[in-house]
Amino acid sequence: MKKIIITISIILIVIISGFIIYSLLSPSDTLDFEIIDLVTGDSESTDSELVFENKINIVSPEEILGYSINPATKHVYVVNILGEIKKINDSSSEKVSSQKIKGINKVRSSKDGKKIMIGFNYPNQPVFSIYNITDGNWTPLPKNTISADWHPENSNEIIYLTNDNLKILDLEKNRSRSVLNIKLTGSKLDWVSLSEVIVMERPTTKYSSDAWLINLSTKKIKKIASGKGLMINQKDGWRLGFVYNSKGNEVFDLVNSETNKAVGYFNFRTLPSKCVIDQNNFYCAIPNQIPLNISLPNDYLSRKFISDDIIQSIMIGSDSQSIKSKILYREEGSLVDATDLKIVNDQLYFINRSDNKLYSLKLDKVVEEVVKEEEVTEEVSQ
Repeated sequence: MKKIIITISIILIVIISGFIIYSLLSPSDTLDFEIIDLVTGDSESTDSELVFENKINIVSPEEILGYSINPATKHVYVVNILGEIKKINDSSSEKVSSQKIKGINKVRSSKDGKKIMIGFNYPNQPVFSIYNITDGNWTPLPKNTISADWHPENSNEIIYLTNDNLKILDLEKNRSRSVLNIKLTGSKLDWVSLSEVIVMERPTTKYSSDAWLINLSTKKIKKIASGKGLMINQKDGWRLGFVYNSKGNEVFDLVNSETNKAVGYFNFRTLPSKCVIDQNNFYCAIPNQIPLNISLPNDYLSRKFISDDIIQSIMIGSDSQSIKSKILYREEGSLVDATDLKIVNDQLYFINRSDNKLYSLKLDKVVEEVVKEEEVTEEVSQ
């Protein structure tokens, strides 16, 4: 009798063990998506019954590739998919440039919104040209320019990179001056302050890339970040960074760019390109859900992944330790994948990748507010 009981027990153990192993190894239909935690860390903040007064408005009814806004006049200009430039007047538009441009892959406006830089001819040798909204004239950048960016304050200066030189072009004098002899390919320029420019390799998860800070006064070069999938967004003394650490985990952090030290790590997943920095305020578009098989940033940049975003503001306290978070926009049934965010007066503008139209969101009404204290002193790895 004891032998029978022992035999039955062994059989049951084998069956139960097999079922557990199968359950762990077999595909699951309930884990297709990963729910993204908000920076608040408050479970009540994801309550779908909350009503948000903020509503987004369509600024441009047609598909666009980029835009420019004059803060003084509040005039909005857009570059449509044909390369034409139009001025938006309420519900109508006025064509100010009929020039059709193919292969556009970059549209950047000067800070005053009076000039637009367009990079085109993609995927071949890049070509750059500047459109002056005031007089309607085009100014091509020098041949062999591979990347360019506006001066952070002066709309008459552009920094640009050739195959072997970093130069600054004075648009008024139509004259360039050399900054540094340097050979870089496939790099992006970001003129982050009056005396500093960041040169960053294109982000990918396939291999590690670097970001270098060049001091335009001293000509010194310093590596500020490195890693797979590296993306950064720096302004006003802050740097938002996305990278994979040595363990292969995603890290989205906030760095004091003066000390190069991390002051906080966010517990949500998004990319620096989906955020805008405005002094101590940050506005980020955060995907509600990201499929588990999605690899950032590659799948986002290739448009394999279109996100459905919550738009949130984050304010860093004067002590750099406290974080005040406000959800600005969340709406069911409306797909918003925000990129190219800009703050102009009391409006947050962005291009919605789900329909490629320009939207705006008023920033003065917020329903929910929470505060999270966080203390981090870890220095960013060089």
